[in-house]
Amino acid sequence: MELEKNLYTGYLYAYFRWIRPGQDLQQVYFALSRDGLHFVPLNNNRPIIEATLGTKGIRDPHIFRSELDGKFYLLGTDLDANKCKWHEYMAYGSKSMSIWQSDNLVDWGEQSLAVIADETIGCVWAPKVCFDKEQNKYAMFFSGSEAGTTNLKVWYVYTSDFVSFTKPRVLIDKKENTSKAKWGKIGFAKKWITFIDSTTVPVEGSYYRFTKNEVLKTIQCETSNHVIADYTMVEPLVAGERGVEGPCVYNLIEQDKWILLLDGHLGPNSGKGYFPLSASTQELKKGIFHRLSEKDYTFPEGCKHGSVMPVTQDEYERLLRRWPSDVNDN
Repeated sequence: MELEKNLYTGYLYAYFRWIRPGQDLQQVYFALSRDGLHFVPLNNNRPIIEATLGTKGIRDPHIFRSELDGKFYLLGTDLDANKCKWHEYMAYGSKSMSIWQSDNLVDWGEQSLAVIADETIGCVWAPKVCFDKEQNKYAMFFSGSEAGTTNLKVWYVYTSDFVSFTKPRVLIDKKENTSKAKWGKIGFAKKWITFIDSTTVPVEGSYYRFTKNEVLKTIQCETSNHVIADYTMVEPLVAGERGVEGPCVYNLIEQDKWILLLDGHLGPNSGKGYFPLSASTQELKKGIFHRLSEKDYTFPEGCKHGSVMPVTQDEYERLLRRWPSDVNDN
């Protein structure tokens, strides 16, 4: 039930926020943009949706309009990470996915906690979806460890209603680190190269998948003619960017321009939060992206790993009325 592209007039960005280590603002925030690059926070950059179940922390929100029923869904990682016990979180925590549903983007139902992980999976992080036309269902991807370890993989399930889900299967497995690759010059190389934060987008009849290499802290790009299987590598180190995660990809309305958001968190991108890169369709197909100058975009203070979706004029105005800000672009 995707709308015609010419009905869209703006963009909605859902995110969580970060101040400093141990002070993540782990709820759902919204921002609006007319051009997909200059975003103004709603509600004066205060939370729009707050978790009441699970850990009561929400990270990595993914918002989208369902092609099956036209409703809006918001998925998020059920994780309070402010104690910074990352090994514990990976091995044992956050086994459910937080989910909300709305008919109009401003009235959201109660939070539900969907149990996604089985006994073999230690955590369920960073949900993303892609509609699989061959299956007429949504594939939902998430990052998850081998239970009791910090070996992370990307998994997937299928769903048509975001209530019931298929058994999780591995999408991108760990692989032995035979080249002894590592992050930085100090310390030992890990035995395994592991992967997290994967998002897949359709582009002119094919699918392009962007995934974080958790060992090197980089983003790789792959392509296939199917949502799940038969991917081949396009570019193992997108734009040469390091210390990044949480890729989000969207097409600018009626333009031959794709935006790739990366969440800078280490090394040369430490503390950056989300920043945009751009590519034409033909460049995207080659994994070529160009980092934009800071004068070319505006993002809310402290914004982190999230998602961007197009909205209609009515939806844009409805969001502004419900959560006005002292600053807006109208």
